[in-house]
Amino acid sequence: LHMAAHYNHSKVVTLLLDSNAALLDDENCQNPLDVAVADNHDSCALAFVSHERWDEAMKSMSANMKIQLKEMVIKMPDVALAVLDRCVFSEDEKTENESVTYDFTYLQGVTSEDEEIPVKHALKALDA
Repeated sequence: LHMAAHYNHSKVVTLLLDSNAALLDDENCQNPLDVAVADNHDSCALAFVSHERWDEAMKSMSANMKIQLKEMVIKMPDVALAVLDRCVFSEDEKTENESVTYDFTYLQGVTSEDEEIPVKHALKALDA
């Protein structure tokens, strides 16, 4: 996955994610999505966030990336938009009981699976 991300092979990324490849850190403490973002590979990063394992990829981004979405907004806004689109959930569409739920996890920032940045610092981190 790291090599596919580094060389911007989005179809290989999708194939490996479909094959349940592990999202591990490399010797630089970067996971494959970190590599795609750091190398400005929009199509490869989009392959990660468009995949059914997108949430796993986002949550496993290395702690040194801090607010992952901020890095995407700066470097690849279309990918950031795709992440935000995946954070909106609608129920009972087109009825008067329609409800929409927003997941702000990635606006707040996730540094590991169990550790979130305190809410009072969350949105301030997105100031660009």
